[in-house]
Parts: sequence; structure tokens; C-alpha cells
Amino acid sequence: MQTASKPKINFRNPLFFIVVAITLALSGCTLDGLSDEPVNTEVSESDLEAASQILGESLSDENSGVMASLNDALSTVSSSGFERAKAKSEDGSSLQSHDDDSNSGRGEERNFSYNYNSETGVHTIAFERIVHNNEYFKSVKDTLKYIFTDNNGQFIAFPRQNKDRIETIDFKGFREGQIESQVRESHFVRQDTFFIDGASEASSILRIDGVHHGRGELSTQNDAGENLQRNYNTKISFLDIQIDKTVVAENRGLEQGVTGTLSWEMVIEKSTNGSTETKTITGTVEMNGDGTALLRFEGFQKLFLINLDDGDVRDHDDEFEGRVKRVNIDANTFVLASGRTIKLSEEVEISDDSDVTRLEQVGRAIEDGAHVKAEGSGSVEGDQFIATEVTFEVEESDGRHFEGWVNRINLDTGILTFNEEDHVRFGEKSIISESGDLLSLAGVKEALENGYQVKIIGYGKADENSDAELLVVEAKFQTDRKEFEGHVTAVHPDLGTFTIGGELTIQINDNTTISQEGNLYNLTEVAEALEMGYDVVAFGGGIRTNDTETGLLANKVTFKVRSEQFEGHITGVSLDAGTFTINQELTIRVGDNTIVSESGNLYSLQEAAEALEAGADIVAYGSGKISSSTDSKLIANEVVFKAQHEEFEGNVTAVNLETGTFTLDEELTIRVGEETIISESGEFHTLGAVAEALEQGQAVVAFGDGIYDRATDARILAAEVRFELTQ
Repeated sequence: MQTASKPKINFRNPLFFIVVAITLALSGCTLDGLSDEPVNTEVSESDLEAASQILGESLSDENSGVMASLNDALSTVSSSGFERAKAKSEDGSSLQSHDDDSNSGRGEERNFSYNYNSETGVHTIAFERIVHNNEYFKSVKDTLKYIFTDNNGQFIAFPRQNKDRIETIDFKGFREGQIESQVRESHFVRQDTFFIDGASEASSILRIDGVHHGRGELSTQNDAGENLQRNYNTKISFLDIQIDKTVVAENRGLEQGVTGTLSWEMVIEKSTNGSTETKTITGTVEMNGDGTALLRFEGFQKLFLINLDDGDVRDHDDEFEGRVKRVNIDANTFVLASGRTIKLSEEVEISDDSDVTRLEQVGRAIEDGAHVKAEGSGSVEGDQFIATEVTFEVEESDGRHFEGWVNRINLDTGILTFNEEDHVRFGEKSIISESGDLLSLAGVKEALENGYQVKIIGYGKADENSDAELLVVEAKFQTDRKEFEGHVTAVHPDLGTFTIGGELTIQINDNTTISQEGNLYNLTEVAEALEMGYDVVAFGGGIRTNDTETGLLANKVTFKVRSEQFEGHITGVSLDAGTFTINQELTIRVGDNTIVSESGNLYSLQEAAEALEAGADIVAYGSGKISSSTDSKLIANEVVFKAQHEEFEGNVTAVNLETGTFTLDEELTIRVGEETIISESGEFHTLGAVAEALEQGQAVVAFGDGIYDRATDARILAAEVRFELTQ
């Protein structure tokens, strides 16, 4: 048995390419016969060759082009990774293709990071994809942003868990990377923006609106050994792109169901001996719906065929490629899924690599449910393509995808049982994908023994050497990860468990990471917070287990007592409940741990109550933790109570020099303190002088401002006052 792996190398030539292209085309073969008097005489044959290579690479899945973005856009994401092509056909079968393996040029994700913004609904993931083999090296950094919405336009916070609710996908992808092969070197930056509608099972068609931008440099050679090196800037627009889910499910590849047209414009720049020449080229790409596309250049007669998977470009007049739809034995022809008819010449050569050598065999294979791919070369005669060379590749009908929950595994025989009754066997050439959670059969067995639920997703062919139904070609093991979020309603530090929503009990152990992004860092602190009446929220991810008491073991969890800022005028105080109300709406509790700030002028809830009763206007502001109590929304962390300045004016009817107070209109008592300013612009400059004037029967008026006086029986402590004689 093999475990897929890719060694790392140092990229020899860090180039300055920054590629952009868009949607589904490729690179590979050179383009012959382009000197047919092109309409645009400024564009040379080598320009077209370079442009076709740029488009081919920019569109192909394996070269991180537009098809890679479409595959990623139809993935569901979470903090634990993402799964490709989760849009389903009407029968519920996955649109995931079998080419998502560790040996393809697409690559697997590593150094994965994830973030979700609940306010904007944006899921952001970042990762690297690296592929290295004897003929090909690719290193790409990806940053992808998703907004998943249901048919009511509501954000979906957990798309993997709620994938059946997804109706639309707003996708933005940014990629920067480098590719090196035996014939090409490039460095690219690509940006894709897609809006996808019809993702739910209610629709059989995905409709995609999108645009692709990019710029970069590509260096390659044609068959004549001529160097083709161009800087470029490309824009590709989706005109009427659709994906037939049923076709994709039947043919095991997203590329097989894409139809519609792309328009593109490319500015290429060539530098020669210090001078720079810039040209603009435009055209279209027509998606055939069979994994290939027709590339057209405006002003040129030639057509070119693009393989959307690997980016190979072929001259449409000299070569062909596609899935065989039907055969006509009498006419010695077969028809590709694109509608193109291929006729075998009398002297046709069938490649030794072909799985079948006669059209009768091709027809029987199709009748048996197999998929047959044909490629070859020849020439166009009239409205037919006459093939002189052809290769037929048959994907046997006994191969199929499988998926289910693992029940047991026998390490001696390699036979694994899932869904209680299905059996597959792992042989020497079976591949366990590195993108899964478990990378060996021994690891799967250990996980089952520890009570974890393990899912297997794979592809296999009929097994004739054992009692198993299938011999595994490739499989991925996933522990049943579940994301959770909710209000903590119970906690048991001694048992290592907490409950959210009164329903789901979650276990933590030594391997659980409690995030530092929260404000509670162990179950004891969570328990104390609940006892204090705080509303504690927990969110994270875990693995389902067979433990009926808990059912979920947390991998990572964040505990957070939510806080809010508050500010307003106090409209009520309850000393019995230890609460105050601001703006007649928000009730806040002052607890044992609440700090009453000395930056105010009232230093307890009692003083605030007395001031309010005395008629003072009191402002309270601060922060508090959200409470689970029904009688208060917040428990204050810190609060400032501040009696506001009040203006006064009236006739002085009494003066008390012992207490330093005077009374206005026999009702309002005001104190003159050490910091009180008695205005020199008034008639009297001391409280004693005011008292003498009253004794002499003079009428005195006072006006000024002050704040609530918490220290004495006076109502207001004057900040500034002016005394005048009345006329």
C-alpha cells in the first residue's frame, strides 16, 4: 500500500511572472499553420502560440487556473479544512471528481488557516498547494473568500454542516504561484470573482457569473526551438456559463459538465534588445461540456482545442480529444460529446496504449456503462475529421465511488467494513490520501478503538481476489468533525464536560486546545462565570465519538463571556436587586466584582440612588458582561456614576454660615465649598456678606451652576455662584 507524498525542492529560477487568465483552457502542444494571412497583421504566429499557452495554463485545473477556482468555489469550508465539489445532482450524488488525488497536478492543501466573520458572512481560508514529480513542479499560495447564503438570503455560518441549505455562493479567489516543467516556466497572480446560483439539490443546473483578472510572464519553447517569452495582462468574462450537475455526476468530473462561452482580452508585451513591443489580442472560449473547449482568436480562422484538466492545447484541424458519445460501425465513425464526428481512415493506426482496438469494442464498452475517451490526429476533409492515429482510453464500469462510516478493519487482510455490510480491500497499490485526517489503516483501527467515528470516501474497482466488493484505488479517511456554537448552560470540571443549548454535551481532554482568543481558559473559569450569572458562549470544532453521554470530543474550543459598552441617564435604581436602569431600557447589575470608578462623583449604587431621589441628573457609563439573568441584561465590569452640572437661579431666603449653605425660594439648599467660585462681578463676594444683607432686610438673588452634593444635606454643591441685590 502506498501513501501519497510529494518531496519538496527549491525552485531553481524564481521568475517574475504573474499570470492571470481565466476560465477553461490550456497549454502543451505547439500551434502549426497559423500563417494563413491573419486579419490582424500586427500579431505574429509566435504571439498566438504564446497567447494560447497563457490561456491554457490560466484555465486548467491542474495549473491553478479558472477550473481550479470553480472546483474550490463549489467546496464547503470549515476550520478543519474544505471538501471539494459539494454541489449535488438531483439524485444526491456528489459532483466530486476522481482526479482530486495526490498524484494530479492540482495538489493538496497544506498550512491551512480559516476565519469566519459573522457580521459580513465571509469565510476566509488560506493554504499552499505544492506538487513535485520528475516532470513538473508547482507551488501556489491561495487565499479564498466565500459567502454562503440560503434561499432566504441568510448567511450560512457552518456550510459543511448545513451544505443542503446552500443556494448561492459568492466566491473570490486570489492565487500567487510558480510552475516549472520541462518546457515551461511561469510565475503568476490570478484573481477570480464568481457568483454561483442553484447550488442546492432543488436545481439541476448551476449558473455562474464571473470574471478573471491576471498579469504575469510565461517562458516556453515551440517545436522549432523558438523561445516564447511574454509579459501579459488578461481579462476573461463569463457570458453564459452553466454546469449540468447530472452530467458532472455521471462523468466524475466538474470539467465534463461546463457549457457556455467566455470572452477574453489579452495584452502581451515582448522585450527584444532593450525595446518593448505591446499587442492586444482578443477572442472567445466555447465550453464543449466534455472536458474540452474551443479556443478562438478574433481575426484568425484556426480553432484550437483545450483540455480543461491539464491545459493541453491542440490544433483543432490536426488533432482531436474528447469523450466518445456514440459509434457508427457501418460508417466507421464515432461522435464526441462536443458533437464532432471522427471518421477512421482505412489506414488508421490504433495506438498500442489503447484499451480497445476496434469500434465494436468501443460501442460495447459504452453500452456497459463505461466512459471512453478518444484522442488522436489527422486532417479535416469537408465537414468530417479523418483520423490517421487514435488512442482509446476506457474507464471501466466496475469502478465506482464509495462512502460510509467505518465499522471495523482487519489489518491482516486489509479488508475494511463500512455501513455494516459493505467491504473494500486495501492492496499494495492502494493510496490513502494525505488530505484526510488519518493516514494509515493502523491509525483508523486505533481511532475506532478510541470510540471515534470514522468516515471513508474513496474510489475502487471490482476485486476478484477476495470477498470484498472493491479493491481500493484511493481513499480518504475523515473523523466525523462537527462544528458547534452556543450558550453554555452547564459545566462539570470534574468530568471535563460542558453543555451548550441545554442539549449538546461536549468532552474536553488534554489534547483539546482552549483558544487564547476567548476570555475564559479552563472549565473551572467557565463554571465560576456561570455562577456569577454571566452569559458564556462556546464555539469550536470536535470529533464525534460513540460515547452516548457526550457524543463530541472537542479539538479546539473558545470560551467567551460577551461584553458590551453602555452609556445613558439613570432612570431607576433598585438597591435590593443591586441594579440600575439607563434610558428606561437597559438594566445593569452591580456585582461584588464591579469596579465603581473614582473618575465619577458618585462612588456606590447607594449614592446613585440617593442622588436620583434628590432629583439629580446622573449619567452612567462603562462596560459589562452579558448576563444570563432575566432581571438584568449586563453585569457591570466597571461603571462611572456622574451627577451632571445643574443651573440654579432664585431668591436667597436663608443662609447658614455653620454649614456653608444658602437656600433659594425656601426650597433648594445649595452649599458653598472650598472650590466654589463666588463671582467678583456680583454685589456680594462672601456668604457672610449675603447673610448681613438678609439681616438688613435686603433682597438678594443668586444664580449659578453646580453638581449634586453627596457629602451633606445640601441638594447642590455650587461650582460657581453670583449674588446680586434685587431692585
